[in-house]
Amino acid sequence: MPAAPSAALLGPAAAAWSASTQDLLLAALASAVAHRHDGTALVVDVEGHGREEDAVPGADVSRTVGWFTSVFPVRLDLAGAAAVLAGGDPAPVVTAVRTRTNSVPGNGIGYGVLRHLDPESAAELADLPAPPVRFNYLGRLVTGGAEPPGWSAAPESDALKHAGTRVMSHALELNVVARDDELRADWTWPEGVFTTDEVRALAESWVSALSRLADTAPGARPDHLVTLGAGELDRLRAGLGAAR
Repeated sequence: MPAAPSAALLGPAAAAWSASTQDLLLAALASAVAHRHDGTALVVDVEGHGREEDAVPGADVSRTVGWFTSVFPVRLDLAGAAAVLAGGDPAPVVTAVRTRTNSVPGNGIGYGVLRHLDPESAAELADLPAPPVRFNYLGRLVTGGAEPPGWSAAPESDALKHAGTRVMSHALELNVVARDDELRADWTWPEGVFTTDEVRALAESWVSALSRLADTAPGARPDHLVTLGAGELDRLRAGLGAAR
């Protein structure tokens, strides 16, 4: 991703939309898919880190090492999403995605239990069609332009090196990581499912949608910004408390 929209999506744009960076990445994916393909919805398997503090009350996850993966399906509504790349208002798409992800209990950590461990729900969920897309936002790595001292990427961490030898569970996988203020996306797919040109076109539409989300975020223009002093902020907080 270009530097300017990347930095905006990781900070001010996400805050202005009252959404997470992952919400904006998914909203752009919905817009890109709707722009290039017909359909009313897209079901995506969203991968998470699995360190949900609410899953086990009182658990301290700050001293854990390793990757605790959770995967859960999220249905993205494509109605009106194609309009984003045609100059339409992105707000309905962002709101729909944000509402959908916020409604998932525990960031989806319970889905694996229902899918694989509970006999009744496991049989029911197994009959559902598998989502065609797997999405993973790995988060933000602050490196200062270099690997942190004492840390380096393991050779097996690069999925692209093993794409030709591993069995893929989805028609398309999108892995996104932020290094400092730069977003990088890896698109992976089995040979014969898509052509390189098809995936490149989808990726370009996704980048265009993300750039639009960054440019049209509420308050993105200087005339929409408001500066509050410490006293004004205290009075605002007091007023909000009284209103409750």
